[in-house]
Amino acid sequence: MQNQPLILRPKAVCAELGISNTTFWRLAKSGKLKVINISPRLTGVRREDLKAYLDAQAG
Repeated sequence: MQNQPLILRPKAVCAELGISNTTFWRLAKSGKLKVINISPRLTGVRREDLKAYLDAQAG
């Protein structure tokens, strides 16, 4: 098993999904992609939430 981070920053999520930063925040604001606040200025996405989003998109 690869050593993958449990929480991904928005830039990493954008790279993994092939989307823009604007699209990331649109998905977050709509609730389609669950984000967490790591601190007042840091946002992240749990790897399991990203997987759930991808599974929902697959059908």
